[in-house]
Amino acid sequence: MGKSLLFVTGTRADFGKLEPLALTARDAGFDVTFFVTGMHMIEKYGLTKIEVHRTQGVKVAEFLNQGPADGQDIILAKTVMGFSEFVKDTKPDLVVVHGDRIEALACALVCATNYIRSAHIEGGEVSGTIDEIFRHCNTKLSATHFVSSEGAAKRVQVLGEPFESVHVIGSPELDFHAGPSGVHIDEVKAYYDIAFQDYGICIFHPVTSEVTSMGKQAKALFGSLRASNRPFVLIAPNNDPASDQIFDVINRLDPKQFRLIPSMRFAHFSELMKNASVMIGNSSAGVREAPFLGL
Repeated sequence: MGKSLLFVTGTRADFGKLEPLALTARDAGFDVTFFVTGMHMIEKYGLTKIEVHRTQGVKVAEFLNQGPADGQDIILAKTVMGFSEFVKDTKPDLVVVHGDRIEALACALVCATNYIRSAHIEGGEVSGTIDEIFRHCNTKLSATHFVSSEGAAKRVQVLGEPFESVHVIGSPELDFHAGPSGVHIDEVKAYYDIAFQDYGICIFHPVTSEVTSMGKQAKALFGSLRASNRPFVLIAPNNDPASDQIFDVINRLDPKQFRLIPSMRFAHFSELMKNASVMIGNSSAGVREAPFLGL
């Protein structure tokens, strides 16, 4: 049996980045497990744990880390307790966490306090929100760093991480986007009941440091999109605080112009982006994947 790698995934977005690495590790002979928690476990957001279970040749462990009324601090505490119990039972050789989500922070903290080696994907990024603080915390709690750019590498080193622990690998999901998605756009439209021909994509997530104004921001954004008369595919926001304010606005939009989708399979989303006319919002997909695809 090869060494064991444990990948922590809490959202559809980080799974898209972690899956290519996990499959490469699997093919190299490592024993790969996904610890699935966070948004993956919530039906309102597409119950995307199903997508993780479709991954062949890996193990999947589920943990429900939140209730409807839980704040970020309670979610953090629950994840720490659940993940601590899991890794003490399974004893992974390496834990891989991604980005800036609360689940990644909890699991990185468990690793650091139990002397379990961990690696952090896409550290050194800047966003100007509290998420950036979480990301930098994950950097300091991890022993090895796989970053997306030379600029990110420098920021990780400025935080005090040894030069030899930082590796520039790019953004992992771009390898998938570079090739054929394996699905035709007509199949994607049929599967998600998208009737539009020429369409845009909108993804608008809550900003945790701006919760009091998210409703106002959503009204301004979707009001402008409505006035454009262009049809849009809307991917539901994540479950951060104030997402309910965004849903309140989305749920009043005309379905003839806006098609709301809780979540999409990664291959389907890739094909949807490749055929879109425009993308708008505040998702990181609009910063990395969209320019890469010429969108």
